[in-house]
Amino acid sequence: MTPIRDTRRIQFAAVGLAFAMFGAIDLLILFLTPGQERGAALLPPILSGVVVIAVLPFLLSLFEQQQARIERQATEIETLHAMDAAIFSEMELPRLLPVAADKSLVACDAEASGIVVFDPVTRKLANESYRMPDIAGEKEQARFTSLVRGGNAGGDDEWETLAAPLMRAHVGSADQTTGYLLVARRRVNNRPFGNSDRRLLDALAGTVRIAVTNAYALVAAREAQAVREELKVTKERQRRDQALTRAMTEGLLPEIPKRVGAWEFSQRYEAQSDEAPVGGDLYDLFQIAPGKWGVFIADVSGKGLAAARRIALVKYALRSYAREHFSPAKVLDHLNETLFDEPELTGFVTLFYAILDEQAREVVWASAGHEAPILRRTNGDFEALHSTGTVLGAIHDLTYTENRSVFHAGDGLLLFTDGLSEARAAGQRKQMMEVEGIERELAIIFSTPENTIEPVSVADAMMTALHRFTGGKLSDDTAVVWMRYMPE
Repeated sequence: MTPIRDTRRIQFAAVGLAFAMFGAIDLLILFLTPGQERGAALLPPILSGVVVIAVLPFLLSLFEQQQARIERQATEIETLHAMDAAIFSEMELPRLLPVAADKSLVACDAEASGIVVFDPVTRKLANESYRMPDIAGEKEQARFTSLVRGGNAGGDDEWETLAAPLMRAHVGSADQTTGYLLVARRRVNNRPFGNSDRRLLDALAGTVRIAVTNAYALVAAREAQAVREELKVTKERQRRDQALTRAMTEGLLPEIPKRVGAWEFSQRYEAQSDEAPVGGDLYDLFQIAPGKWGVFIADVSGKGLAAARRIALVKYALRSYAREHFSPAKVLDHLNETLFDEPELTGFVTLFYAILDEQAREVVWASAGHEAPILRRTNGDFEALHSTGTVLGAIHDLTYTENRSVFHAGDGLLLFTDGLSEARAAGQRKQMMEVEGIERELAIIFSTPENTIEPVSVADAMMTALHRFTGGKLSDDTAVVWMRYMPE
């Protein structure tokens, strides 16, 4: 109120000076007026003076009211400017709301203030802040908190409130308020809120609304950045794992010679993953003694680095056990325990392992749940070498059995993974190739003279038949190994 008092003193000084000058001019006019006319000349100044004295208090009151209004508006503008700067300096919701509650308390000269923000989807309380310097006791604080959360503009018996909607969201077919800014005074103090308080609170709510929107946008931007960073890390890890997988699997699939002893070979492999040359399928051929070779084909569950580790373990562990035991069943017994004892190598492995004995003209074999290889006799008959035990690594302390098959000149054995037997026909996804389809394709292959003469092309011909059957859309890794007993 000091500026108004100073203005009032200036006003009275100006009025006094005006009266003095007016009186001096009247005296001068009166002195210059002839004596007989001075009485008539004195009447207008006296009447004007009376009028001025009567009107002056009213004019001064109007002037003071206008001056007070101007000063109040200036104060409001300065207050809002300062509050805008304070509120916009905080870009995170947990720090923004306390500033807004504090500034609204000061701006409206309130005894308590609060601000709440609800989640626009769940309508659950997202964040809130209160300033209650004159409220003592948890019960009274809870009472005021309920007023703020409900956006209660009518108050209650104790509190007179002033509330402004803060946020709105379109939910269903209606708009719903998702936030409130509220100030309160005790009714006992008899200080009701005025229009200026309403203007300040509405203006402040508009500022807070923008700030909260910015805070939400900042959170969304940070979350998006975090997702981008996480994706970047994930992609980098995937690239690293793929490089490691490729390095581990480069030498896992050997190039089997076209002829080993009395046996002719051909093989083909197609992986459906770009991570590594080897997917989940594996085959190998190695010598275990003069005139004896070990051959196996396996299907390892999973892809990527984990599958590559299992593949490497299967290959080199089997080779090690094969040189210790000339029994395929014993080899699978030991391999099963090795895989079962590796807790990090989860998943299963199906595998067919055989020992080719050139002198005995026989194949001794054992199978751990693998696709049954197809033995084609020279006369065109087919035999299936069925499984002699369950998958590897699933059950502790298993015992596998083994069988023998005598080979005659021209007999051949097709080893394959489920990518061949479970391949689905193009345009008829429910139809699979299965064993009957494989035998049919083998019959077609050997009905062609050039394939009878060049058995090393059987694996290529079988893969060509697979692509024709599926329309070129393979859904799984596929390995095919063809071996035929052809003594020189």
